[in-house]
Amino acid sequence: MRSRPAMSKVEVILVVCVLAVLTAMAFSAIARIREAATQSQCKNNLKQLSIGCLASHDANNALPARRSG
Repeated sequence: MRSRPAMSKVEVILVVCVLAVLTAMAFSAIARIREAATQSQCKNNLKQLSIGCLASHDANNALPARRSG
C-alpha cells in the first residue's frame, strides 16, 4: 500500500494566497462592471430627460416649468 504525500504547510499557504488574489480580482472586476452599469443608466436618464424637455418645448414653445417640492 503506497501512501500519498500530503501537502506541506507552504503549499497550503500558497494555495490560500492564490485563491485570495483571484477573489480580490473578481470583486474588483464586479465593482467596475457595476460602476459602468450605473454610469450607463445615468446617461440614459439624462438623455430621456433631454428628449422630454425638447418634446415639451416643441409642443408648448416653452421649456417645462420647474416644480417646487
